[in-house]
Amino acid sequence: MKLRVWVKNLRGLLESNQLNSHFFGLLVFLSSLNLTLRLDNFFHINKQEYFVLGREINYLLPYLHVIDIFVLLLVIILLFFRKISINKFWIFLLLLLLFSLIINFHIASLIWSIRVLVYSLLIMSSSLKELKAKQFLYWAWITVLIQFLIVLGQVASGQSLGLSLIGESQVVKGFTGVSFVNTLEGIFLRGYGTFPHPNVLGGYMLMILLLLELVSETISTKLSKNLLTTLQGILGLVILLTFSRSAFIIYLLFVVYKLYSLYSNGKAVNKVFAFNPLIIILERIIRTNETDREQLWNSGIELLGNHPYLGTGVLQSIRYYGNLDSIPSTAAGITLLQPIHNVFLLILVEFGSIIGGIGILIFLLFVIFTIVRTPSEKKLFVVLIFISMIFIMSIDHYLYTLPQGLLISFILLKVAHEGSETFDY
Repeated sequence: MKLRVWVKNLRGLLESNQLNSHFFGLLVFLSSLNLTLRLDNFFHINKQEYFVLGREINYLLPYLHVIDIFVLLLVIILLFFRKISINKFWIFLLLLLLFSLIINFHIASLIWSIRVLVYSLLIMSSSLKELKAKQFLYWAWITVLIQFLIVLGQVASGQSLGLSLIGESQVVKGFTGVSFVNTLEGIFLRGYGTFPHPNVLGGYMLMILLLLELVSETISTKLSKNLLTTLQGILGLVILLTFSRSAFIIYLLFVVYKLYSLYSNGKAVNKVFAFNPLIIILERIIRTNETDREQLWNSGIELLGNHPYLGTGVLQSIRYYGNLDSIPSTAAGITLLQPIHNVFLLILVEFGSIIGGIGILIFLLFVIFTIVRTPSEKKLFVVLIFISMIFIMSIDHYLYTLPQGLLISFILLKVAHEGSETFDY
């Protein structure tokens, strides 16, 4: 009986050409679990290719994430029933990635390209406006509450909680390679949740925050509205415990946006959930030291000069750090074998100035046209989304390099697109 009901619901999903709210909620939940499968053992590849200056680099490894499998299954089902929308933008993206792979082929680059094509195909074929707010709110509560409890335990104990089965990173505050903050109040481990880095968790929380704002217009009951407002507050607490400056600043911008929206609508502004930021996060912002990030930027500029036209290949830029005149390193002398912390520069380095420049130009044109064509009453919300994306892309890399980051990117672009209501690809 249950199987018959499930099949009936699946048919309804395919016939409406929309993602069912439970499927999308499950996708969001699965993306919070850092469960991966390394593929290097399945290919006859020299293991030394994954080492740079004697250290194994995760970004060079070919792997599958659990959401890769889930998204691929959804796309195959939708393709079988001819419910996938293939437009000119996707075809152009396919051609750019094919040309890039012809120039610089690597297994990791191929997997990343397939991931981009599959993710974009699914998100472009879905309609976030059709999400049933109550169902998505249910999944959002489960996902955020799990992350909140894990982060709370990590920050309080100063180490991971032994939840490696769901993707928790094994970390201890003060250890090399672990992200923590050293303040006047002491050393604090940054909240990882089940993500590979606190900044990725911060960006993920922002994605859920903006998704909730998109579907909030369809919420009518007082209970659901209160649950939504409370969840937005918990999202802010999770972001606070990641000590992610970019996510924290964007969350504050969201609070300002909500205050302005309520004020312009003649509603009481004290109904917005806002928290008093702890002095520790303000201290981290004020006492910031960008030497590491600047060194990676300088390395990116040098790499671009060394590979100006054809690039290094997708996810392969770290491989060339050993050839740099000045290898990036921390103030303590530890070599920085990380991707360049600027997506725009990273794209130019790995795709080359021609293909990379075309890709960046398309993104900027999409931003401009979407903002211009957005109705005035929703323009501020769409602008907030693009400010958030461009800000994070300017100081970090995960929206481009990681599976969760790519999913965040495509969902945020879709939220902005549907928030504008009038723009078409």
